[in-house]
Amino acid sequence: MAGSLSLDMFVLRKKKSTYLTALLVFACAVVASIALKSATNQEVPVDTSFMGILVQSAGLASLFLGMFFVMFIGSDLKNGFIKNTAGTVKSRVVYSLSKQVTLAVYSVTAAAALCLGALASSKLFFDGKLGTDAVQFAKYIGVWYLLLVGLASLVTFLVFTFRNTTAPMVVILLLTSGTVMNLIYNPLETLFDKVGTKFEFRYISVSSNLISLSADSTNKDLLIAAAVGLGYVIVFNILGKIVMDKKDIA
Repeated sequence: MAGSLSLDMFVLRKKKSTYLTALLVFACAVVASIALKSATNQEVPVDTSFMGILVQSAGLASLFLGMFFVMFIGSDLKNGFIKNTAGTVKSRVVYSLSKQVTLAVYSVTAAAALCLGALASSKLFFDGKLGTDAVQFAKYIGVWYLLLVGLASLVTFLVFTFRNTTAPMVVILLLTSGTVMNLIYNPLETLFDKVGTKFEFRYISVSSNLISLSADSTNKDLLIAAAVGLGYVIVFNILGKIVMDKKDIA
């Protein structure tokens, strides 16, 4: 595990997309600030504090991060390197776990870039108010991070199941852009309500939680989101093990 992790961390540091994605995550906060600035000019009540910008930009940031996850996990599929690497570990699960741990470490950097972008934007465009306390911020960013780790597990499963990056990229884009939530989840929830059944897809969807998580989410909402993130890590690693044991790795 240590050798595979060391190699993945080396590859992460050498990829140009690593730094480009971090820059894009930072820019998400700037884009969100510009959008909020336009809204305030129209006298629409919006939260222009650091926390408001952070929440507003988190959804777009998760889209770019999802794309990067797919590219990073699937980068070895383009050559025979994956077979050689997977053959040096005792279990193929170690190979996939190493990549997920690498992405989990990268997600810390991404979270820091997003926070720095929100902080800089709040100072540049607005009055620099934090709009939150330390506990509230820690809860939000901690759950958001756990959801990203869950998303990385889903990406790993999809890439090794399809053995390409095209289908997983489409799926992740549809999920993180809110397309699936708006076109499928929301109509189904409305239909369930009409027949007297209460069900929300945030109980099972990591993307719904990434998009809908807010600064004023209750402790119950945060706990549900954290459970979904952790559940994705567990479930998709189990499913991934089954797939990698039964199928050729590349």
